[in-house]
Amino acid sequence: MPKLNSSQAPILFFLILVILLCSTQTQCHTKGLRLRPRNQKNVNTTSQRQNPEEEFMKWVRFVGSLKHSVFKAAENKLFPSYTLTVHKNQNKGDFTNIQDAIDSLPLINLVRVVIKVHAGVFKEKVNIPPMKSFVTIEGEGAETTIVEWGGTAQTPDTKGNPMGTFNSASFAVNSPFFVAKNITFKNTTPVPLPGAVGKQAVALRVSADNAAFFGCKMLGAQDTLYDHSGRHYYKDCYIEGSVDFIFGNALSLYEGCHVHAIADKLGAVTAQGRGSVLEDTGFSFVNCKVTGTGVLYLGRAWGPFSRVVFAYTYMDNIILPRGWYNWGDPSREMTVFYGQYKCTGEGANYAGRVAWAKELTDDEAKPFISLTFIDGSEWIKGVKGALKVRELNDRLMMAERALTDRDGLSGRPWYKHMVYGPAKYDEYGSKSFPGIDDAIDNAKRVKTKASWGLVQHEIWRVSRVIRHASIVLKGVLR
Repeated sequence: MPKLNSSQAPILFFLILVILLCSTQTQCHTKGLRLRPRNQKNVNTTSQRQNPEEEFMKWVRFVGSLKHSVFKAAENKLFPSYTLTVHKNQNKGDFTNIQDAIDSLPLINLVRVVIKVHAGVFKEKVNIPPMKSFVTIEGEGAETTIVEWGGTAQTPDTKGNPMGTFNSASFAVNSPFFVAKNITFKNTTPVPLPGAVGKQAVALRVSADNAAFFGCKMLGAQDTLYDHSGRHYYKDCYIEGSVDFIFGNALSLYEGCHVHAIADKLGAVTAQGRGSVLEDTGFSFVNCKVTGTGVLYLGRAWGPFSRVVFAYTYMDNIILPRGWYNWGDPSREMTVFYGQYKCTGEGANYAGRVAWAKELTDDEAKPFISLTFIDGSEWIKGVKGALKVRELNDRLMMAERALTDRDGLSGRPWYKHMVYGPAKYDEYGSKSFPGIDDAIDNAKRVKTKASWGLVQHEIWRVSRVIRHASIVLKGVLR
């Protein structure tokens, strides 16, 4: 047998490595790769190109049938390890602006940190670096807690060059497992004139996996929400803009959101950027509403394989009858996936829609209208439960504080908050634990010092109910 010389050995090693890699079955999932069950015969590639969405829905059903996620495990740190406060008054908080609170975290953050932002307008540009994961930003209400900046794509950067759309964001999320609740992200740039160049002005950019937003507002004009990349969940959010004001190439579910247009003439809600049939990305709007001014496309095909679905959504009469625009490229009409399912309102009339959009059947819509679309059973439900546990613990602290007050309860702001609780309840709220509100109502009816014993008893009962609920939830969510 002839010996290998020094130049042939690396080539032979490389060939052997390629053969070994190609002969093994893929057992994990990353975006851009498709799973194929064992022993499945090769599918005709022409068929795959002709029916990419059918293949995608087969894949979604396959994922939903598994007992575990095929995405990378979302090891979310649900319960806060420590809390920081941001307050305009330096004597009442740990920091006076949000970026300073972010900068105080270790370079590589491995624990959940809750940053409570008190009411106020914070005029600053905020950036969360990639390694500072597990950050929660919690405002006192989207109406009163606002982060704003006025950058555009043509705004000069530190070197004097235009910063571009990507860097124009008032608030940028680059780290995974981010959560925001009850806060507004705003870009103060006004609505640009038709045809204006360089006026893209992002209010919020999300460029990381496993990000969730609850009760937040995103305010801007052109390119308000840059839903850049990763799996994202938006619940009960308000998103305002004029042109392409929800755009990017993320895999995102918008549930119960209010999408409001402020276009002077012609605008568009979405510009989804899916660039390949292999990319598992797209936007799904479920139980949302679309209102505003001007006339709107539901979406423009920014990417050649753009994917957007509206389901159970109310559409005002501002929607153009054709509904969708091919970005001036007729070839995209063969590859995009634009769907509508059981929508209502004058703008939802499907009669005038473009021929290359779809009115989905029950089976076609199913993959897009649940948390399965973003693999949410793994990480979203845990985030919801953790937020509710925090809420219950806050009420527990108020109840325990009441035990030390023997001067009556009527009229005290903290007591009113304890009595009425949060404005909304979800599956972990008072409907599941009716004893909380019943006990508080009984305590509220007692207003005299002579009846303090009854007040004390009722507050003690509230404390026990809330504490029990918190313990139960923590046990379930671990």
